[in-house]
Parts: sequence; C-alpha cells; structure tokens
Amino acid sequence: MDPLSHIFSASLIVTGLIPEGDIRKKMLVPTLVASLAPDLDSASLFFGIPSYARYHEALTHNFWALPSLIFLNSLLFYLFGSYKNFQRLLAFSALGVTLHVLEDLTIDWGMAFFWPFSHQTYTLRVIFLTDPFFLIACGGGTYFNLRSPRPQAFKKRLSLAIIFFFLAYFLGRYFWGVPSLINLREG
Repeated sequence: MDPLSHIFSASLIVTGLIPEGDIRKKMLVPTLVASLAPDLDSASLFFGIPSYARYHEALTHNFWALPSLIFLNSLLFYLFGSYKNFQRLLAFSALGVTLHVLEDLTIDWGMAFFWPFSHQTYTLRVIFLTDPFFLIACGGGTYFNLRSPRPQAFKKRLSLAIIFFFLAYFLGRYFWGVPSLINLREG
C-alpha cells in the first residue's frame, strides 16, 4: 500500500486511542515512523528495478525482520526521544509495523513472509497499490480526531469503526472474488 495510507491508518488509531495531550504527541511520531519502517527495503530501488522487484516486500516484510524493526524503532525513540516509557513505545511501534504488514497483505504482488528460506509470496490480491476509499476514510478520521471537540470515547469508536469496516471490506473483496487491477489484466 502507499505510504500515505500507512501514515493515515496509524495516525487514525493513535489519535483515536490516546486522548489529546503530551502522551499523544510523544507517541504519534514513533508510531508513524514504525508504520513506514517495513518499507526500508525500498532502498533496493537504488540498485535497479530488478533488485527492487526481488527484494521489496521481502527484506523487511518477513517474520524475522518485523520484531527487529519494532525493537529498533522503540529503542531509537527511547534513546533519542523525550518519551521514556519503553513498553509503550514497543507497543505502539508494534502497532505501526503490524498495520503496515496487514495493509500490504492486500496488494497484488504479495509479501515473502518466510524470506530468505522461501521466496513464496502471500497476498489477498484485493487492491493494486492503494484504495482511495481507505485513504480518504483514514485521512478524514484522523482530521476529525485532531480537530473535533467530541469526547475521546466517540473518537475511539469512530477510529475502530473505520478500521473494522475496511477489514470487512478487504476480506469481503477477497472472499467474494472482486478482482483487482492486476486480476482484470490477467483475465
């Protein structure tokens, strides 16, 4: 999925779960960085398109790299940031990385979860690169959470409703076989 979708979905959850204040401000940036961390393997593009095609969604989108990304993100913000609750940093880093991987599971080219032991990719193949409805809903929900005077309990319910709606939407597309762009081109 595209970087904006990763950022907006992570910020939707953080702004929905944590009330306004210093803790939200201190947890938002580590969560957003964690939501982008698995795309560090995009640097393989500097070595050419074949390298990118082989290593993107493999190097940092597997079961072996994800715990390392979570730990390193937490450690960096613990050592160099102003927030010193390592357990909470770990939890929100895990949230960001997990959201990223779950969102990338919906795109067409898949992820090699067991790389380097297997190059087999896994995917739901329900969208091509991004879903504009998902992007707009997460961005709008984040904007609402940041600007609205509504109580935090309402913002939490709204955020969770948006996430659960899109979980059902993507799974529905998968189980009812709604084709994505690549599936349309192949058929």
